[in-house]
Amino acid sequence: MDPFHVVQWTSDALDEVRKEERRRLSSEVKEMERSSKLKRGRPKGDNADAAALLAARKRASEVNGSAFATQKTPENLTEKQRAILASIRSNNSRYYRAYDLKEKLRMILKLGNVEDARTALKSWYWRSSLSRIASFKQLAEKIKRNMPYILNTIKFSLSNARIEEMNNRIKLVIRTSYGFRHMKSLIDMIYLVFSNIEIPLPNRGILYDKAS
Repeated sequence: MDPFHVVQWTSDALDEVRKEERRRLSSEVKEMERSSKLKRGRPKGDNADAAALLAARKRASEVNGSAFATQKTPENLTEKQRAILASIRSNNSRYYRAYDLKEKLRMILKLGNVEDARTALKSWYWRSSLSRIASFKQLAEKIKRNMPYILNTIKFSLSNARIEEMNNRIKLVIRTSYGFRHMKSLIDMIYLVFSNIEIPLPNRGILYDKAS
């Protein structure tokens, strides 16, 4: 089970939390706007209702625009994105807990010792199961089902990046060839593309040297 795909699972779960929080905060803003007694125009600076509504709008806007900040690794964040995360940490504990779970799992996948990873994954599983966040509770069960395969990846330092690259090249062959009528033709073309065989066209010769 390639770490890239496991991290993608957590990113999808976190994005689901972001969308839920965005809908919740947007509903709060609309409710405040409906029940507010504010008149049109610029309110006075000491108006508590206006300040509360402005703060609610700011929280909703930060959550809505936080996708890049919460999906990037912490070391690659810009100053603005760090500020967004700091605000979420202060104002939205549920969303930040989901972000923290995502980061914890990402760091576990970088562990070199399989027994340390096993212990950390079990701890992460129980924490996610008790998080009261639906998307992460579902993810915890998914991690539990696939834990042996995840641990094998950590133990043997394997990655399916090479297979993914080959699959993409095969899809490109099919697309540029406008499909194949027979499977044997596709297999022959795959062998040709992935080999070092050079077939000079009539009256042309070899156009380039692969070794160079």
